[in-house]
This record gives sequence, structure tokens and C-alpha cells, in this order.
Amino acid sequence: MKAKIHQEVPDGRKNTHFRKNGKDSTVQYRQLLQEAFQAPPPLGKASFLRSIRPKTRSRVSTGRFVLQQAAYIRKWVWALSAGVFLGALAGGRFLGGEVLWMLSAAMPLLAVSAVMEYMRSEVWGMTELEMAARFCLKSILLARIGALGAVHLVTLMLLSLLCRWEGITLLRIGLCLLGPYLLTDAAALWLIRKIRGREAVYLCLGLAVMVGILPLLAGYGGAGFRIPEDSRGWTTVLLLLGAAAAWGWKKNIERTEELTWS
Repeated sequence: MKAKIHQEVPDGRKNTHFRKNGKDSTVQYRQLLQEAFQAPPPLGKASFLRSIRPKTRSRVSTGRFVLQQAAYIRKWVWALSAGVFLGALAGGRFLGGEVLWMLSAAMPLLAVSAVMEYMRSEVWGMTELEMAARFCLKSILLARIGALGAVHLVTLMLLSLLCRWEGITLLRIGLCLLGPYLLTDAAALWLIRKIRGREAVYLCLGLAVMVGILPLLAGYGGAGFRIPEDSRGWTTVLLLLGAAAAWGWKKNIERTEELTWS
């Protein structure tokens, strides 16, 4: 005969046990359930763990990560840097010292190419997808812009050596190469913070064209543009432009962090 026994528990609920022939059947029921629904032994557990362990423990070095992200930069951006340098080599044989003005007009294009590469994810609506990737969007952008900036730095150094070979002073080289580059960089970074989408791309391209026309007007427009021998004022101008460009990159990186948290 089965009898129901109620026992009070501390929280006020009732614990029900069934006794049969003076023995507690609850323990027996639990044992039978464990035997009936016992989980089978895992098959291939050791081989599975060995297969995933190298992937979970592998770490990508900084250099490898930068090279991986550099491969995603569009080819026309790399071709632009190579084209500017090769054009300087070809034009230097015919233009002599006047090649500096041609290079000065091309510097804004180099600067705006880096800005356009930075804002590519936002223009094509890929920001949210890249934020969900393995690496954070900030690291991806820093790696790409760092790789592109290093190539631009090497290009500027090679162009400076070429101009120096033509007998141009370092002051003129720095002002005519770095000046348009930094000016376009700082202004374009300010524009993309104020204007979003493809409209910013068109404005940046227009800005690069406008800045590129100025050296041509100064060099070939009969304006008689000459750089004074006193280098302190021009050096201050270059430093201010460099600080403005660095501040612009800093503000845009901070905006990327805000997009990540939002």
C-alpha cells in the first residue's frame, strides 16, 4: 500500500515522498532515471580538442596583422603612389628643377587617397559588419592607415632625394611637398567629421584639386612666387599644418570608438 508523506521544508513548500514496503522509493526512481537516460561516452573528444586548440591559441603578430590589412587597400591607392614617383623620375629629365611644382600639385592626391581609404567602410555601409569582426574597427583602420602612411613617407623621401639631386634646397622641397600634403590632409579630415557619406568623398576630391592648382599657378602662372631665405616662418607653418593633421586623425579615431560603443 502506497502512502503519501508530507514534510515541511524551510521555504514553506512540501516535499512529497512515496514509501513502499517501508523503503524510500525516491532514491530508486532517481537511480532508474540515471540508468535510463545515461549520456553515452563522447566519441573523438581528444581529437576534436586537438583540432581546435591551435586555432584558439594562435595569435597574430603586429607585423603580420598590418600586412594582412594592407592587402585590403585598393590597388589604385598603391598605383597612385607609384605613379607619382615614376612620373617624377620621367619628368625630372625634361623639367629639371621645375619638376618640384609638378610634384607639389600631385601631393594633395596622395593625401586625399589616405582619407578616402579611411572612410571607405562608412561610405559603403560596412562599418557595422567590420565592428563585428574578430579585430576591432579601430585596429583595422590604424593598421591600414599606418601601412599607407609608411608608403607615403617613403615616397616623399624618394621624391625629396630626387629634387635634391636637381639642386633644389631643402626648404623649398619641404614646403612644396609637405605643405600641400598636410594642408589637404588636415582639411579633408575636418570635412569628413562634419559631412558623412559620399558627399564627403566628392568634397575631398574637390579640395584636392583646388589645393593642387595653387602650386601650378605659383610656379607656371607668372606670379613670380619665390620662397624667402628665412626658414623660421615656413618651418612654423609646416609644424602647424602637421599638428592640425595629427589632431584631425586623433579626432577621427575617437569618433570610431564612439561608433563602437553606440
